[in-house]
Amino acid sequence: MSMNEMMPVQGRNEAVRTMLGTLHKKMNLSNVDITVHADHRPLCGYDIDHMRAMTRLDCREMSVAMAMLPSRYGATIRSSAVLSIEQEILLRLYMMKRMPISWYRHSAAEVFDQLYGGMLEDFPVGHQRNGARVMLFNRFGRLMGKSRSRAYIWITSNQGFGKTTEMIFGKIHDMQLTREEIESLVDGIYRLRGHSLDSEAPLPTPEVVGANRPGRRAKTCRSFANGLSF
Repeated sequence: MSMNEMMPVQGRNEAVRTMLGTLHKKMNLSNVDITVHADHRPLCGYDIDHMRAMTRLDCREMSVAMAMLPSRYGATIRSSAVLSIEQEILLRLYMMKRMPISWYRHSAAEVFDQLYGGMLEDFPVGHQRNGARVMLFNRFGRLMGKSRSRAYIWITSNQGFGKTTEMIFGKIHDMQLTREEIESLVDGIYRLRGHSLDSEAPLPTPEVVGANRPGRRAKTCRSFANGLSF
């Protein structure tokens, strides 16, 4: 008999509530004051419905635009809970330009190169470029509200990203956003949550990537960048 079966129903329910409460705190899923202008607070489900009304889309069309299941969409638009970072990025991109995303699927490597390829070329081939690549992987992951390891998988295998991230890739490409433009947008989202893009993932500099002593390679460089080329 498992511990779950041995625990009384009431006890199991209390344990589940405790676990969900802890998870809620860790994910920082607080509610927002919707009386504050959207430029000065994180976005929530009500903002999705407001955008739907502004664009005159029906609920099904808006759920597709936000890469959400219809069953999840209904609950989300009735909630003042903070959206995930990637959901907020996508919604704010729609706010910038109310246009649908093209059908063409843009790869993570393609978008990474559009945003950071030129910067990466500024570093000498070898240790410095590998170190810069690691930092830019982290920057790219955080730019999508995800981790460096997730970005590594996206870029090297073109898999592992969800529909929301895929649609962000499409918006960045379709709108021909520069690195500075998309970073400014995402940094604003982080700052409304008490963080910043630079604190989460600083850009590489020659001083930083060349800081290791000769003969010693950073562990992250060995893990994420050694031998990569694209």
